[in-house]
Amino acid sequence: MLPRPVQLSRGVELRVIDYRVETMEAEADVTGTATLTTKFAVDPDKIWRGERLVVQSNSVNKLTLQVTDGSTPGAGNINLGLRDFGLEPAGFPQVAEYPSMLTLLGSQQFTLIATGANQGDIVGASFQYAIVMKVPVPL
Repeated sequence: MLPRPVQLSRGVELRVIDYRVETMEAEADVTGTATLTTKFAVDPDKIWRGERLVVQSNSVNKLTLQVTDGSTPGAGNINLGLRDFGLEPAGFPQVAEYPSMLTLLGSQQFTLIATGANQGDIVGASFQYAIVMKVPVPL
Protein backbone atom coordinates (compact mmCIF):
# COMPACT_ATOMS: atom_id res chain seq x y z
CA MET A 1 0.00 0.00 0.00
CA LEU A 2 1.33 3.43 -0.97
CA PRO A 3 1.52 6.23 1.60
CA ARG A 4 -1.40 8.67 1.59
CA PRO A 5 -0.65 12.34 0.95
CA VAL A 6 -1.05 14.42 4.10
CA GLN A 7 -3.74 16.52 2.37
CA LEU A 8 -5.95 13.41 2.07
CA SER A 9 -5.44 12.17 5.64
CA ARG A 10 -5.72 15.60 7.20
CA GLY A 11 -7.08 18.96 6.22
CA VAL A 12 -4.99 21.90 5.10
CA GLU A 13 -5.46 25.49 6.21
CA LEU A 14 -3.78 28.70 5.15
CA ARG A 15 -1.92 30.24 8.09
CA VAL A 16 -0.43 33.75 8.13
CA ILE A 17 3.21 33.51 9.21
CA ASP A 18 4.35 37.10 8.62
CA TYR A 19 3.24 40.55 7.41
CA ARG A 20 5.32 42.77 5.14
CA VAL A 21 5.22 46.21 3.56
CA GLU A 22 7.50 46.66 0.58
CA THR A 23 8.20 49.96 -1.14
CA MET A 24 9.27 50.19 -4.78
CA GLU A 25 10.28 53.00 -7.11
CA ALA A 26 11.05 53.26 -10.83
CA GLU A 27 11.75 55.91 -13.44
CA ALA A 28 9.70 55.98 -16.65
CA ASP A 29 11.65 55.01 -19.78
CA VAL A 30 11.44 56.62 -23.25
CA THR A 31 8.08 54.88 -23.86
CA GLY A 32 6.64 56.41 -20.66
CA THR A 33 6.57 53.03 -18.88
CA ALA A 34 7.77 52.45 -15.32
CA THR A 35 7.98 48.84 -14.10
CA LEU A 36 8.16 48.24 -10.35
CA THR A 37 8.84 44.80 -8.88
CA THR A 38 9.25 43.47 -5.38
CA LYS A 39 12.79 42.67 -4.31
CA PHE A 40 12.06 38.93 -4.24
CA ALA A 41 9.62 36.50 -5.83
CA VAL A 42 7.25 34.45 -3.67
CA ASP A 43 8.95 31.43 -2.07
CA PRO A 44 7.84 28.20 -3.80
CA ASP A 45 6.11 26.83 -0.67
CA LYS A 46 4.39 30.07 0.34
CA ILE A 47 1.59 32.37 -0.83
CA TRP A 48 1.39 36.16 -0.66
CA ARG A 49 -2.02 37.65 0.10
CA GLY A 50 -1.98 41.32 -0.94
CA GLU A 51 -4.03 43.59 1.28
CA ARG A 52 -3.26 47.14 0.17
CA LEU A 53 -1.42 48.96 -2.61
CA VAL A 54 -0.74 52.70 -2.71
CA VAL A 55 0.75 54.23 -5.88
CA GLN A 56 1.98 57.78 -6.38
CA SER A 57 3.89 59.62 -9.06
CA ASN A 58 5.32 63.03 -9.85
CA SER A 59 3.91 62.75 -13.39
CA VAL A 60 1.47 65.41 -14.58
CA ASN A 61 -0.20 62.76 -16.78
CA LYS A 62 -2.94 60.28 -15.95
CA LEU A 63 -1.23 56.88 -15.62
CA THR A 64 -2.60 53.45 -16.46
CA LEU A 65 -1.67 50.93 -13.76
CA GLN A 66 -1.46 47.15 -14.15
CA VAL A 67 -0.69 44.73 -11.32
CA THR A 68 0.70 41.43 -12.59
CA ASP A 69 2.26 38.26 -11.22
CA GLY A 70 5.46 38.87 -13.19
CA SER A 71 4.41 36.75 -16.20
CA THR A 72 5.71 37.61 -19.62
CA PRO A 73 2.98 38.96 -21.92
CA GLY A 74 1.48 36.31 -24.19
CA ALA A 75 0.30 36.45 -27.79
CA GLY A 76 -0.92 39.86 -28.92
CA ASN A 77 0.69 41.46 -25.83
CA ILE A 78 -2.10 40.12 -23.60
CA ASN A 79 -0.73 39.57 -20.09
CA LEU A 80 -2.37 36.46 -18.65
CA GLY A 81 -0.73 37.30 -15.31
CA LEU A 82 -2.82 40.48 -14.93
CA ARG A 83 -4.28 40.63 -11.41
CA ASP A 84 -5.63 44.20 -11.16
CA PHE A 85 -5.70 47.47 -13.10
CA GLY A 86 -6.69 51.10 -12.64
CA LEU A 87 -5.97 54.72 -13.43
CA GLU A 88 -3.97 57.16 -11.35
CA PRO A 89 -5.39 60.64 -11.74
CA ALA A 90 -2.64 63.23 -12.16
CA GLY A 91 -1.71 64.73 -8.80
CA PHE A 92 -3.51 62.14 -6.64
CA PRO A 93 -2.24 58.86 -5.15
CA GLN A 94 -4.09 55.71 -6.20
CA VAL A 95 -5.20 53.34 -3.43
CA ALA A 96 -6.31 49.75 -3.95
CA GLU A 97 -7.61 47.62 -1.09
CA TYR A 98 -8.20 43.92 -1.51
CA PRO A 99 -11.07 42.74 0.73
CA SER A 100 -10.81 39.28 -0.85
CA MET A 101 -7.00 39.43 -1.01
CA LEU A 102 -4.80 39.59 -4.09
CA THR A 103 -3.14 36.15 -4.31
CA LEU A 104 0.34 35.44 -5.64
CA LEU A 105 1.55 31.84 -5.67
CA GLY A 106 5.03 30.37 -5.30
CA SER A 107 7.65 31.70 -7.76
CA GLN A 108 5.39 34.55 -8.93
CA GLN A 109 6.60 38.13 -8.40
CA PHE A 110 4.48 41.19 -7.69
CA THR A 111 4.94 43.60 -10.60
CA LEU A 112 3.33 47.00 -11.16
CA ILE A 113 3.44 48.47 -14.66
CA ALA A 114 2.60 52.18 -15.01
CA THR A 115 2.19 53.58 -18.53
CA GLY A 116 1.44 57.07 -19.84
CA ALA A 117 4.17 58.94 -17.98
CA ASN A 118 6.80 61.24 -19.46
CA GLN A 119 10.35 59.96 -19.69
CA GLY A 120 12.07 60.50 -16.34
CA ASP A 121 8.86 60.67 -14.27
CA ILE A 122 9.08 58.73 -11.00
CA VAL A 123 6.47 56.18 -9.91
CA GLY A 124 6.49 54.84 -6.36
CA ALA A 125 4.40 52.16 -4.67
CA SER A 126 3.86 50.62 -1.25
CA PHE A 127 2.55 47.03 -1.23
CA GLN A 128 1.24 45.53 2.03
CA TYR A 129 0.86 41.75 2.11
CA ALA A 130 0.63 38.70 4.37
CA ILE A 131 2.91 35.70 3.85
CA VAL A 132 0.86 32.51 4.12
CA MET A 133 1.71 28.80 4.31
CA LYS A 134 -0.38 25.67 3.88
CA VAL A 135 -0.45 23.89 7.23
CA PRO A 136 -1.85 20.36 7.77
CA VAL A 137 -4.60 20.11 10.41
CA PRO A 138 -6.54 17.10 11.71
CA LEU A 139 -9.92 16.53 10.08
